[in-house]
Amino acid sequence: MEKAEPVKHGCAYDLTDSLVLSRAYFLLNAAYKRERLNELRNTKLTKVAAIKMAAVMAVRPFYSQDGQNEEALFYLNPHFALLMGELVLAVDFLNKNADHIRRFSIILDDLRFPSLDAFLADATAGREQHLDVYRISRLAETELRALDLLVTMCELASNEA
Repeated sequence: MEKAEPVKHGCAYDLTDSLVLSRAYFLLNAAYKRERLNELRNTKLTKVAAIKMAAVMAVRPFYSQDGQNEEALFYLNPHFALLMGELVLAVDFLNKNADHIRRFSIILDDLRFPSLDAFLADATAGREQHLDVYRISRLAETELRALDLLVTMCELASNEA
């Protein structure tokens, strides 16, 4: 896998994760849409932003080069997720006070999407298959709640703008 130069504090971004991120987004998007079809007939920007943020936190593309940068990693992946939300919604998640950003980071860092585990394991091992193989038939209740939380966060943030 091609590795980018260290961003800061001995952390780096795996460039091949860009494709993995987009595929994780499409898998989560299709599953969430099936679960919430009656509520979300059209693709709303808040949902797009939320699922992009979820995909980042599922893939966690920033990694430690030496295993000693836990504090930097705690913020890098969540900040990247918030940046993805900002780009879609044209709101400023990261221009908040330090406590606000810390709370956002804790919420995002706690998110897990086990429905993507097989896809991510294969992608990491370089044996990724067609996305139909990884189709998520039903999101776990915790995954659905996590996505609902992100959609709500994005709705609130876009209403503040």
